[in-house]
Amino acid sequence: MPHRGLENAVKDGVINQSQAELLKDYLTAISVQAAIANPAREETVDAIRGFHDVFLSIGILCLVVGIYALNSFIGLFLGPILIWGMAEALRGWHSTRLPTITLASCFAGATAFCGLMLAETLDMAEPAKDFQEMICSAGFAIIGTLLFLKRFKTPFAWLLLAASIVLFIYALLALQLGEETIKHYWHVFFLCCGISIFIAAMGFDSRDPLRTKPHSDIAFWLHLGAAPLVVNGVMNLNADYISSTVPAALVTIGLVLSLACLALIVDRRAILVSALIYLGISVADLTDSLATELDSSFAFALIIVGMFVILVASSWQTARQKIVNQLPLWLHPYLPPVRKNHA
Repeated sequence: MPHRGLENAVKDGVINQSQAELLKDYLTAISVQAAIANPAREETVDAIRGFHDVFLSIGILCLVVGIYALNSFIGLFLGPILIWGMAEALRGWHSTRLPTITLASCFAGATAFCGLMLAETLDMAEPAKDFQEMICSAGFAIIGTLLFLKRFKTPFAWLLLAASIVLFIYALLALQLGEETIKHYWHVFFLCCGISIFIAAMGFDSRDPLRTKPHSDIAFWLHLGAAPLVVNGVMNLNADYISSTVPAALVTIGLVLSLACLALIVDRRAILVSALIYLGISVADLTDSLATELDSSFAFALIIVGMFVILVASSWQTARQKIVNQLPLWLHPYLPPVRKNHA
């Protein structure tokens, strides 16, 4: 936490509380000015650095899929060892982001397959067996991803870890509460998971507001995983409480605008991208309801969404500046600074 040294200084009697508060305000202002002078880098995706990565990733996928297609029993034992070995071989190479992502995904899938094979040996009646298999598969994927993450420090593995944990908890709740219960409240469950992942992503983002460290890459992948869960959960809750088409569409548009403000504040476009499909559906519903003679609601929705995206993209930093300036000063050091130029 920032300024923790000031709290320790007060406890040790070096300075008093009023002096600490003055110093804290001063250091906060200095950090904000420094962030503005050294703006954060754009929300970049460094997964692909060249076609060499694509070419190598294709080879990895062909090899792994071929082994499992040849003999699943051989793949059960040889697959994880081979994938780990390739990851070790590529560890010292440069420009291997996409191959490492591919290997992380393959290793998570290979360990999940091991869990699935283990669960199939257990004797349990349907449908509990399906959820038991899901629990074992997701549990093995969690363990495998944690091992891969600890060894290779791949930011993308955090997304795999989050997805595995969500699947594990879903299957565990379904096994305990029943399939019908979990299906009835699935959107509440995914909304809670999405919010949890979003909070984790913001934790990494707050540790690297200038986006110069691996924390920013981890946050990017977690935001990418959290966004569809949050958006789908919120939109389906809206559908549960509002049955009329026009009010539901209007509320959805309001929610999309709220998510756009959140995306601007944290400077993460993934949140907004996930909501665009709902914006298009809502515009199409409004077109059909308010002008039934129009047969081009789909085209009209695309036009509105396109205009909205272009408008937001072209004025991203200007809009960010207006919103961020309204936030409390103590929040600014945790957020990416606003650029002077447009995004």
